[in-house]
Amino acid sequence: MHKNNDIAVKFAKDNGYDTVSPCKRKTWNGLPLYFAKFHNEENMIIGLPTFIIVDSERTRFANRDETRRIMGLVSHPAEFTESLEDYL
Repeated sequence: MHKNNDIAVKFAKDNGYDTVSPCKRKTWNGLPLYFAKFHNEENMIIGLPTFIIVDSERTRFANRDETRRIMGLVSHPAEFTESLEDYL
């Protein structure tokens, strides 16, 4: 798990973020999932959060559709009970 965290932190820093937090959900389609963060409020994110998906072949940002699905902003069956709090 630490290896994936180190990969996510390096990816975040290489792309202008300061660090990451593991998401409570922990995975997306079986891959480790992290939330990219800034340390100061000067660089606040307005809009959708930035998720990082760690893949053994390629670490990447979640695309807009994936981000919306991770956050639960798409239609789900009636039995779906997860919320945004389950992911961040």
